[in-house]
Amino acid sequence: MKLSKLIGSLLVAGAMGAVAIVTTPTTSAQAATKVQSAKKTLLKSYPKNMRRTWYRYEKGHYARTKITAKKNTGDVLHYFNPNKKWPTITKTNQDWAFAFKMGNGVVGSSPWWMLDSWKTVNDMGAVLNQKVTTKTYKGKKVKVLKELNANSRPVNWRYSYSSKKMAKHFNPKGTVLWAENN
Repeated sequence: MKLSKLIGSLLVAGAMGAVAIVTTPTTSAQAATKVQSAKKTLLKSYPKNMRRTWYRYEKGHYARTKITAKKNTGDVLHYFNPNKKWPTITKTNQDWAFAFKMGNGVVGSSPWWMLDSWKTVNDMGAVLNQKVTTKTYKGKKVKVLKELNANSRPVNWRYSYSSKKMAKHFNPKGTVLWAENN
């Protein structure tokens, strides 16, 4: 009696396992789908690793970039659903900004009024590209904010640091790589 119950339960378990294997999609098929649909993703907030105050030393003074969940140095981040109606530009929202993930941890952002130039999210370009990376400071790896202004010529990356002391250490002469158009 016990032997027949054991054999019966093994057959049921084996059948259930076979059904689970047949109905579960392969991971390579899922990976192929993700690679084909690689798109820019609009952000509702800036990534947590970017949120802090960053400093640069330029021309004898410190420049500051403050990034919070919804602001990047005063530019207020707004989100829209690209699959629904594309937003229109008005006097109220022309000073807003939008941001999106690009590749390799880079976050691109642009003013809202530039939406008139593009028809889809993948067409979007960024005025400012930012990425958190690392540098070595006194033998330790520290996070730094790497920025690229798309309007600067020649194209130069600039770095911002989490403290004023690091900013002066990495740029003691206060060289300005590119000026902002404020």
